[in-house]
Amino acid sequence: MTIFGVDIAGLVADAISASDATAATLISVVPGTRTVGSPSAGTNPTSTNYGCRGFVVDYAAAQIDGTLVVVGDRLVSLVAKSINGGSTTPKPGDRVTVRSRTYSVVRVEGDAAEAMWHCQVRG
Repeated sequence: MTIFGVDIAGLVADAISASDATAATLISVVPGTRTVGSPSAGTNPTSTNYGCRGFVVDYAAAQIDGTLVVVGDRLVSLVAKSINGGSTTPKPGDRVTVRSRTYSVVRVEGDAAEAMWHCQVRG
């Protein structure tokens, strides 16, 4: 996205690529369909892995309300352009692997410039 002719997302991606951002993997999960004639067999979801970069932080004690944000939740901020060139958006139900630990995405928020995706993760 450009604002006033400036690719802010690109500038952020370039700046963070040169910083100490952590390597991560977004695992995009797409629900499958039920097998005809086997309603109890469940669905066959597919997943696609996207290498990306980002940061992981813990929520402050004041942010943990026990309902929306629970103890153990973390905030993973991913550089938007590092995920499949910016064409893939994380969504609830996806997974993120950072520092050899895999989390489930609970909620996703983006910024106005579409430069970062802020994912509340659990696991």
